[in-house]
Amino acid sequence: MEKRIRDFDMKDMAGEGEGEYVGEEKPVEDEEKAEAEEVPEEVVGEQIAEKPSGPVPPKLPPIPVSTWQPPPPIPPERPGEGVNRKVYWVCHCPGEQWVSLPDVTPDQIRVARLTVHALTGDLDAEVILFPPFDGVEKNYLRAQLARLAAATAVSPQGFYTFGSGEEEEDVDVEDGGDLDLSPNPYYEGHPIKDLLDPSYWVHHERHILKQGRTIWWNQDAGMDEAIAEEEDEDAFPQQQPESGPPLMTSLSEDARIEQFPAWTARSSTRLVTERALVTLRSTRWPGAVAYATSGKKSECMYVGWALKFLPPNFSPMQLPKVQDEYPLGPEIMEMADPTAADEEAYRILHLPPEPAQEMMEEEVLTEEEEEDEDEDEE
Repeated sequence: MEKRIRDFDMKDMAGEGEGEYVGEEKPVEDEEKAEAEEVPEEVVGEQIAEKPSGPVPPKLPPIPVSTWQPPPPIPPERPGEGVNRKVYWVCHCPGEQWVSLPDVTPDQIRVARLTVHALTGDLDAEVILFPPFDGVEKNYLRAQLARLAAATAVSPQGFYTFGSGEEEEDVDVEDGGDLDLSPNPYYEGHPIKDLLDPSYWVHHERHILKQGRTIWWNQDAGMDEAIAEEEDEDAFPQQQPESGPPLMTSLSEDARIEQFPAWTARSSTRLVTERALVTLRSTRWPGAVAYATSGKKSECMYVGWALKFLPPNFSPMQLPKVQDEYPLGPEIMEMADPTAADEEAYRILHLPPEPAQEMMEEEVLTEEEEEDEDEDEE
């Protein structure tokens, strides 16, 4: 009793020992209470500071990242090679300043093949087409000139030769790379009657491939080493090299345009054949003309709007279809909400079947018959 009174008095005494236990250890329960009183103040304060004032937005999945990569751009041919073998100069009128046209790129030739554009005469005018054309009118003119030269640069057989022409060499015209052409010093000419036949004329410019180049470019050239290291070489299919008609291909092999021949030959006169010349007109490119005499004279020229002949009406390239947001299937299908009439019909259709009236009457009759039999037995 005395001990309890002494503890009480010491605990409640004011002064330095207030709130402390003297002579005894502090109980564990009191320590836990003290910590519980101190910690919540800090924790509650942090929670109040971090709690947002508005509604908490839902956690959305991360936006998917597209793994598609565009194909590598096809590099243009170097100056002096292929479609850039020549440099073209233009002017509005004779006597004015000449302007050099820039080199052409494969993409510009590709778009020029898919579109039709009437030239305005302003070299810096914007060219609005679909597919989009990368450049202004001078770039579009340069692309059309490259197509014209590849299709309409023709000459009689034997008029040009490879190299200097002084020595006959075996040259593979289907090999890659550009080959220098020069007039053949041993060319003797053809009679007029032979020049009237397109099979005596040949193309002396390289054909432009679908890539927009005259020499095919291998897109997988840098992947050869990586493919060799892989065990399964079929995982990377190799592209097949593209090839066109070789140099010095006869005009008789040019495709017809519906019922029209690709080239039309005509003689200037049939009376004085010694002074006559033969003109060859292109049906595919109206305005392209080549001429030759029975001697050693032959040239090509073009006067026109740089537009290709198209038998049917020109139809511009259609826009691509809108990409589907998600694949359609039986598990993902949009359906119209049912109307009130549909819901009522569904409810009536799924009502439990009512008991038939005849079955009820038969049951009543059987019960009455059983009661009568029981009475008779009694």
